[in-house]
Amino acid sequence: MTPREQAIRTALAEKRLTPDQALPLVDAELESSEAASLLVLRGILIQVSDEGPYTLEDAQSSFERAIELAPDDPEAYEELGHLHDAVIPAGPVRGRCRTSGRA
Repeated sequence: MTPREQAIRTALAEKRLTPDQALPLVDAELESSEAASLLVLRGILIQVSDEGPYTLEDAQSSFERAIELAPDDPEAYEELGHLHDAVIPAGPVRGRCRTSGRA
């Protein structure tokens, strides 16, 4: 984690920055350092932001790129799972469940 990323995370935790304020800072940091932890933070901030041009697909892309960069780090997997489980609206259940066929 870069010192700049640590400062952003601290400011968020202390509520000195809102997600909408932090997101451009994270994007600027990503221009100089494509770190998995920054991409995960970006994905989280996209999900909780109230403004901006980002979509949930952008959050998903951030998590997927973090997984490519650090496949052994569980944080991006956890956040991607959360995105699909709790954030993205569920589609039709068709085809997702099977019965055993037993009476």
